[in-house]
Amino acid sequence: SGHATAPPGELKARDNAKLYGSPKEASLLVPQKAAAHYARVAERCYAHKVRHDVFVLAADDDYVDVASLGVVPRHTAGRVYYYDGRFERARHGAKFEAELRANVAARFGYEGVMRVRTSEGVSVHEHVGNFHALNATDMELCGADADTSVAVSLRVDERLDEREHVYVQSALLYTTAAGARRIRVHTLALKCASSVQHVFRGADLDATAALLVRTAAERVLSGADNLIEGRQLLIHKCIDVLAAYRKHCAPQSPAGQLILPESLKLLPVYTLGAVRTSMLRRGTTTPADARAFALLLAAQLPVRHLSSLCYPQLFALHDMASVCGTLTERHAYCVQPPALPLSAEHVDAGGVYALSSGAVCAVWIGTKCEPRVLRELFGVDSVHELDVSALHALPTLDTDANRRARRVLAALRANNGCMLTPTVHFIKHRTASEALFARALVEDKAYDSMSYIDFLCQLHKSIQQKISNDNSALLALFE
Repeated sequence: SGHATAPPGELKARDNAKLYGSPKEASLLVPQKAAAHYARVAERCYAHKVRHDVFVLAADDDYVDVASLGVVPRHTAGRVYYYDGRFERARHGAKFEAELRANVAARFGYEGVMRVRTSEGVSVHEHVGNFHALNATDMELCGADADTSVAVSLRVDERLDEREHVYVQSALLYTTAAGARRIRVHTLALKCASSVQHVFRGADLDATAALLVRTAAERVLSGADNLIEGRQLLIHKCIDVLAAYRKHCAPQSPAGQLILPESLKLLPVYTLGAVRTSMLRRGTTTPADARAFALLLAAQLPVRHLSSLCYPQLFALHDMASVCGTLTERHAYCVQPPALPLSAEHVDAGGVYALSSGAVCAVWIGTKCEPRVLRELFGVDSVHELDVSALHALPTLDTDANRRARRVLAALRANNGCMLTPTVHFIKHRTASEALFARALVEDKAYDSMSYIDFLCQLHKSIQQKISNDNSALLALFE
């Protein structure tokens, strides 16, 4: 359906394309004031320990107001599933069925209450995710499954003894489907360090990037920042981290050399990838509902999925090694082809490539693709014979290359747990739809974003300014 037009959940048709790309676009990404009904529903739901998941199936291309519909899932540890544009069974049916089936079949813990505790000298600074805050320490999760994820940032309150350990413990009290009350506890013992170098050496790239992206998304969703400020927050946090490393760990390095910590050397490309996704991307081409959904998704995705969202996986399907696409002895997993860098330099017009971000899977077909490859994968002799508008899955053919390619694509779709199933798009080289594929090539320049090399150069300048305490020019560098 379209946006709600009748009480009690009536919503105004506030979508306005003229606001896209401006600071006022942020007003379309927060719940509208007329959505008080949904806030009351959320209150009743978490009062009765009821989790809400929302599946948005639009009858046409009209505005639905995903931002307002997401109020209830955000406060009940639920999720929003969104199917872009008009819902069509041929295009969205398999995705909807897979997501609904996974959601219903998932093992749930009900009536959850979670708390993160720390030893003396360290305290919890902030929680980010979908939950209801009972108080400053307890998070209520009306329903939790294997992919429920909450980000927690810690703060050092006093000087720590490097001979001791800091302890961090998460405890989740929940009820099983059988009615048994249980508690799940995870405890970490972290060694203290007096050297900043040791801290950077132990840094986790995926966790760091996930926390930064989640925080930026959460601030936009809450109305604390607009999109420009959200992008700046993410980029400046990356600058802060790298400037701290340069200042404390490599002060004697030549000024003209960009120094990155080994553990976080991919943080810049993850940052660039995040600002190029539909949640923070510049420009006027991203509909408000699609952007709101992307922000909601980023605020709830587990770490492993958020990493793929920032830096998708790119595989060549036309020249896979014979072992790729085969199953292991116990059918535990499908052997995937080696991942390629996200640059057009590694994409040949004579090939077929799969690119997966977890939310979207794009199969790109080059204009110079050999007839043999086309016959084995698609059952046609020429690219011109291929109608990609009617393709929503790789056709089933009795060829080895087709079977292995279907297994690779199926593994990409199955690796997302119960979170989401990627929409599959088939794209021909040099067609209008190619923008979806080109935008995901994070290392290349796009019409709304600089290349990775240019981004590194700008980061280097910003780090130098940060160290010299000249922050006045940082904002202009990236907008």
